[in-house]
Amino acid sequence: MSYTVRMSRTLTLRIDPKCRQALEDRAAVRGVSLSEVARQILDEALLLSPLSARIRPLRGRLSFELGEESPGSLEDHLQKTNWRP
Repeated sequence: MSYTVRMSRTLTLRIDPKCRQALEDRAAVRGVSLSEVARQILDEALLLSPLSARIRPLRGRLSFELGEESPGSLEDHLQKTNWRP
């Protein structure tokens, strides 16, 4: 099956050779163009619903003990234990 999608804008990115090679490898495995792989990755990264929306159904279903050593809210605890530079 083949179809053409009209793109309304062009975006030019400068990437390092390792990233380019990784994109080319993924495109070859999937059998699609380099541009299509880049679009798919951007779509997945930018168009997904925010984490808060994805975990909302779990609110109130998860429980664990924060313990004496980490007083404060669950949000404070998660930020302290999951923070990345």
